[in-house]
Amino acid sequence: MEENNNYLNEEAEEVEISHMDKMVGVFTEPGATFKAIASAPAKITDWLIPLIIVVALSIGTQFLVMSNPVLKMKAIEKQMGAIEEQFQKAIDEGQMSQEQVDAQIEQIRGQMEQNMSAGLVMNSVIGVIAGFLIFFLIASIFFGIFKVAYKSPMDYGHALVAFGLPGYITILEVVAMVVYMFATDNIVDGANVAAFMGMEKTTFTAFLLAKAAPIKIWAFAVTGIGMAKISNDDNSMKYILMMLGVWFGWGVIMYFLSSMVPFLRYFI
Repeated sequence: MEENNNYLNEEAEEVEISHMDKMVGVFTEPGATFKAIASAPAKITDWLIPLIIVVALSIGTQFLVMSNPVLKMKAIEKQMGAIEEQFQKAIDEGQMSQEQVDAQIEQIRGQMEQNMSAGLVMNSVIGVIAGFLIFFLIASIFFGIFKVAYKSPMDYGHALVAFGLPGYITILEVVAMVVYMFATDNIVDGANVAAFMGMEKTTFTAFLLAKAAPIKIWAFAVTGIGMAKISNDDNSMKYILMMLGVWFGWGVIMYFLSSMVPFLRYFI
């Protein structure tokens, strides 16, 4: 009888949980969820479905913003601000006169308003490609870091799952951004303190406040737990701290580089 019970228990443990259970588990019991995932072959759908949803929502957000006249105008003004900054440098260096700049800005503004729809379609295509490339790039970087730093035995397929499944948490960040923008008629690029305070990430204080992003930190923490459990390591905290440390450290490097190369400001 005891042998039969052991057999039934082993058989129950081998039953793979559904994707829906994994989605819910990311929020409720990430440790147990990723431990169960580690005991079965990695499934492409576990990282592909949340990735597609996040990319689709991000692109859909752009169309929603452009459907609102006030937000559309503010989006244009935000882009024009960067363009005007470059033109101001040309004026300061004596390369262009104020009259020439005014004429160029007016022309660019008119073209931007007319070509907004076509630009959205192009940005959507670019967004899909960039979304997948960035996902694989960052997942690969952390996979390599944990392989080298912690001698993790995880395979690449499971690393993608650990990095992709918390995308369901990222969905909450997109939703929070949309709700905030439509409630306040202000454009934001993230659900963080700096964005909600209307601060541009041009000062170090604003950069630090931009890192005060609870949902993003939550997603990183769950990813760290996933990487630890898949690596059969009970010390999840060191994986979480490594992920947060790399994220913050890379941000600091990019912040100071952007002071020398303004274009990099869009990547911090």
